[in-house]
Amino acid sequence: FFRLQVHFLRLIGMNDYYAHSKVENGKLWVRQLPYPPEDILFIGDTTHDFEVARAMGTDCVLVSFGHQSEQRLIPCGVPLFDSLKELQDRILS
Repeated sequence: FFRLQVHFLRLIGMNDYYAHSKVENGKLWVRQLPYPPEDILFIGDTTHDFEVARAMGTDCVLVSFGHQSEQRLIPCGVPLFDSLKELQDRILS
């Protein structure tokens, strides 16, 4: 609906509810890409996603309409979006 597909090479999900291997999967994915980590944007909805992005060496933005509330995400200190539309507008600007 928001036509964001053109901005993604791949979406990587986890079957593990506790995401124990998310850092390792992220680091592996970054090593496989032809881009340096500083050119990659990690989009997440948890404080753990922020921690994973830091471990990967990538930029990170968070969305407040997922697993954790805005109040839990604010301390991460990264851009926080309230809707996909807001995220799309920022990415495309």
